[in-house]
Amino acid sequence: MKELLLFGFENTEGRTQAAALRTFCQPLGISVRVIPNTDYLQPLGSLLLTPPLSFASSQQLPPELFGEYHGPELSSRLLLLSGLDENDMDQLFPALPGFGITRDDLKAMLTDTNMHWNAVGLHHELSAEHEAVSKNRG
Repeated sequence: MKELLLFGFENTEGRTQAAALRTFCQPLGISVRVIPNTDYLQPLGSLLLTPPLSFASSQQLPPELFGEYHGPELSSRLLLLSGLDENDMDQLFPALPGFGITRDDLKAMLTDTNMHWNAVGLHHELSAEHEAVSKNRG
């Protein structure tokens, strides 16, 4: 299944952008969902399950990996792509600026490694990489 999960899109502007993006992605067979910040500690792979993994069924997971997030807003928005192929990305990425999504918004593909991470951990890792790349650009 092709999915695009959006983190940090909970305000009015973000929801409007997500709705427009959803309309664009529908003919491509890509589902678009805004993830509420309370779900930022769930393993990323569990957010893609249908239905999503419930808190009750996750009690065997360590609490630092699962539960409701009550921390600060992420410093930048995050887009997590799953199941998209090169053709999908060739159509999607050039269109993103038209939906208000900039190069400062973090983007990642779901991998076998990061599917066990949560949004906060992925955001931290991507932010560090983004900062390192920005410094190297001069």
